[in-house]
Amino acid sequence: MNRNGRIAVITVALLIVSVLVGWRIYVRLDEYLQELDSQIAHLRVAGQRLDQARRDNEVYLEKWVSVNAFMNQSTAEREAGFERYLQQLQTERTFSLATFGTPSVRAESSNPRFAAMSFDLTFYAQLEDLVAFLESLDHSEELLRVDRLRITRPATFFSPPRYSAELGPAGGRSDELSVEVVITVPAVAESTVFSGD
Repeated sequence: MNRNGRIAVITVALLIVSVLVGWRIYVRLDEYLQELDSQIAHLRVAGQRLDQARRDNEVYLEKWVSVNAFMNQSTAEREAGFERYLQQLQTERTFSLATFGTPSVRAESSNPRFAAMSFDLTFYAQLEDLVAFLESLDHSEELLRVDRLRITRPATFFSPPRYSAELGPAGGRSDELSVEVVITVPAVAESTVFSGD
């Protein structure tokens, strides 16, 4: 074989070797980059989980602070707070609530450290306002339970006039409903003392 033939063979061999080495380097680099992408995706998911756990902990902490504040409220403070809440609902609507008597407080039989306060409310309201009021109660962050709800329709030509011992004769307009509701809210029994933590 002459010199030019050897150079051509060596060149072709070097070219084949360099292509094989380059291919091998490319395959390894591609595998390494895919592994890095997989690690990045895994770390991103782990970071999202940590971020969600942090948000959940913030919500838990807010709830703990609110429960702790509730546990340290006296019955009188709880009553005043719920009356403020009812006043806020009243100002958002076009009716006025009438609370009859002071809220009755009774100890819970299942847990004597807690008590329940019952608020008897009576008012006249248009249907839209009543629905909005009940929806506000349903979506309230206050701990409450509606124990009794009685809605009386307005008097018409075919029905007798409305009369209630608490409300008196039909005090509302003819298109208003007479509503009586008992709402129960939890309170801490007066004999119970909780620490701040």
